[in-house]
Amino acid sequence: MRFIGYANDYIDITLGHFYEQFGQGTALRIYEDRNLGYDNVLDGARIVFKPTKGVQLKGIYGYQRYSFQNGSVVNSEGITRGADAQFHINDLIKKLDKSGVDLTL
Repeated sequence: MRFIGYANDYIDITLGHFYEQFGQGTALRIYEDRNLGYDNVLDGARIVFKPTKGVQLKGIYGYQRYSFQNGSVVNSEGITRGADAQFHINDLIKKLDKSGVDLTL
């Protein structure tokens, strides 16, 4: 694993190896499970932008790990890229905070 990153309250940038998930992981889930011998880390760039409370925008770009051969990593030939937007409605509409409903799009 190798990566470099920078983060503050508004932006999070990662270059190198990283894991990511969009929402509940239905559209995209890059993760590791050592018990199954599964590790599809992404080698590329990730940017998470939070312009205001309740809004999160993500963008990823890179090559997915394919396998290990002779002690070295083999990446897939295809490029993985994607974008995700998440809106936490309770943070955007203050009246919903007291309603007991938690909404995220």
